[in-house]
Amino acid sequence: MINIFSHFFLFLLIVYSNGFFFLKQIKYLDNNKNFYEICLIGLIVTIFAAQIINFIFPLNNYVIYLNLFFILILFLYNKKDYLNNLKFDIKIFFPIFFLALFNIYGSKFHDDINHYHYGYVVNADNFNYIWGLSNLHHHYGYSPIWLIGQSYFNFDSTRLQDIHVLNGLLFFLTLSL
Repeated sequence: MINIFSHFFLFLLIVYSNGFFFLKQIKYLDNNKNFYEICLIGLIVTIFAAQIINFIFPLNNYVIYLNLFFILILFLYNKKDYLNNLKFDIKIFFPIFFLALFNIYGSKFHDDINHYHYGYVVNADNFNYIWGLSNLHHHYGYSPIWLIGQSYFNFDSTRLQDIHVLNGLLFFLTLSL
């Protein structure tokens, strides 16, 4: 349970920070953006960045630790802007958070999650991008961009639980928006 809470809020911090710094770089950050919109944009940016990173490096735990290190550095330089845009409504946040938490706990491990999905995640965690991976088995080619995101937001110690945490995070952000 502690892993689910800590990973949920850690992933939420990462996607918010990546979305905030991405929107700041393209000069599209204003006071009209809410927390959930910034997080959804950050989730998309993070997954596409993970795809590019996986061409060079495997997506193991060190990549997410490096991302947290860069978030800390950028936070120290932009603390005022970062905290001014961190606005969310508690009446929306907590009920939908608990609904997402029930969704994470209620999601069952299907038999294909360990065989196909986690196989792709392990390949992305241990190796660079493998050209022609869907030629090994056709199930590897169904949704590689989401599985790249799953492998980016995956800690080796919790194995398959982070797949459900990231799906719950997307569910949470979509309902909250």
